[in-house]
Amino acid sequence: MHISKRFALVVLAATLGAFAFAFTARGDGGKDGESKANDAQVGSLRSTLAPSQPTDPPFHNLAPGGAAWSLEEGSARLRSTGKLKVEVEGLILTAAGNTGPITGIAASVFCGADSVTAPAGTTAIFPLSAQGDGEIEAHVSLPATCLAPLVVVQPARGTTLLQAYIAIDGFRA
Repeated sequence: MHISKRFALVVLAATLGAFAFAFTARGDGGKDGESKANDAQVGSLRSTLAPSQPTDPPFHNLAPGGAAWSLEEGSARLRSTGKLKVEVEGLILTAAGNTGPITGIAASVFCGADSVTAPAGTTAIFPLSAQGDGEIEAHVSLPATCLAPLVVVQPARGTTLLQAYIAIDGFRA
């Protein structure tokens, strides 16, 4: 059986194209051993974060911080396994231009209707720089079904977690 060079090149190009597509479809290049396609299969939440304003409503009986907050950039990623990653850059008190007395942040995850006032899980407190930069990588215990998941960023003074939110998943124009 004779295979032409042209046919061999077409097969090679198709194979390379399929490989490139499969690698690109992973999105993050397989970071953490999981793909974006896998996220959709097992359940996940990816969201930007919005800074809180004193006039914002409470969510799950958790009120917004008592002052206006600004946020340059923020994101939350929650997987159904409970793996949670929150990143904030420039999360500061608008009037002060820094974080004021807030030295740390924690993230809480709520599942279900707003009438559910206890978080499904809350992380430990992670450091927040005076410029408002911080990162949370933690695992929270989630129920088998977590409808309408909500991630809130709570402020901390030292080791004391305050019962308010200063950023929440969503966006602000």
